[in-house]
Amino acid sequence: MEMRDVTSSSSFWIRSSYDFSSPRSETLSNLPLQISLYFNIFYSPLLILLLSAAYLNKFPLLPGYYQFVSIIVLLLVFGLEVSRLYLGYRGNLGELVPHLTGCCILSALQIICCLYLILNLDMLILPIEICVIVPELLFLISQCFCGVWAIQRMVRSQKKKTILELISKRD
Repeated sequence: MEMRDVTSSSSFWIRSSYDFSSPRSETLSNLPLQISLYFNIFYSPLLILLLSAAYLNKFPLLPGYYQFVSIIVLLLVFGLEVSRLYLGYRGNLGELVPHLTGCCILSALQIICCLYLILNLDMLILPIEICVIVPELLFLISQCFCGVWAIQRMVRSQKKKTILELISKRD
């Protein structure tokens, strides 16, 4: 049986130009944010399915203006969820400040929409809605805080790199 050195195989390791021993190539992605986004991706289909079922059941009982508002808010929540998770993943793993900032802004907007769905007493709130939206709110709040923390770390690191580059160009 032939022994092969798997560490030298180019298909096994992704070749990079970074020197991983230097502090300048420190990984800045936020693990708590990534874990929260990961579990939220699996929770989102359940959220969409259960909220859709709940609103289909109570839709005929709502007044006309609440029917219109609830459809708009639900479509907003579903659309924000998909784009927010994409921006969060892309921003955290790619260490991209604009994407993470977009994720935090969309999370704040989605928190407002979710609070409207469970705190508006005129909309006939079902218990399943509370059971589904409360964990989503916990995901959103944790992702907002972790996202801001990750943005601060990335901006601080990029600022240091820029200062070092300016100093090295001047010399």
